[in-house]
Amino acid sequence: AVAEGRSLRFAQEDIAFQGHAMECRINAEDWHLDFRPSPGTIESAVFPVGPDIRVDTHIESGSVVPPYYDSLLAKLIVHGTDRRDAFRRTRRALRRCRIRGVATTLDVHEMLLDDQELAEGGVDTLFFARFLESRLASEMTTSGA
Repeated sequence: AVAEGRSLRFAQEDIAFQGHAMECRINAEDWHLDFRPSPGTIESAVFPVGPDIRVDTHIESGSVVPPYYDSLLAKLIVHGTDRRDAFRRTRRALRRCRIRGVATTLDVHEMLLDDQELAEGGVDTLFFARFLESRLASEMTTSGA
């Protein structure tokens, strides 16, 4: 309608939110190496299925991830009744994702969903940099390096 110059049949105030959705963009990247691309061959790829879960992907076992293009492997979109429920469902869906053959950002998404500051919603544009710095420092301490 709008593209044809016509008005919509409803107004903004007619739209009611129903729940909360989250999207995780799963990339072939190594977050330990400043998110450097991780090219290679996908040995296996398994994604969750179920109500309120959507996975957009182009990969399957045997897919080649070249170093020259966008490293996006999949988008995992999960809907919950509210923010807390969406976090819980997304966390569960992420833990059911399995991609072997290349480094991925799956574990970064899991760590983010376990972060209390993010869960409470009080983040700013510098949050992710602080988050990564603290996670890398924590791993260095844990590994004894």
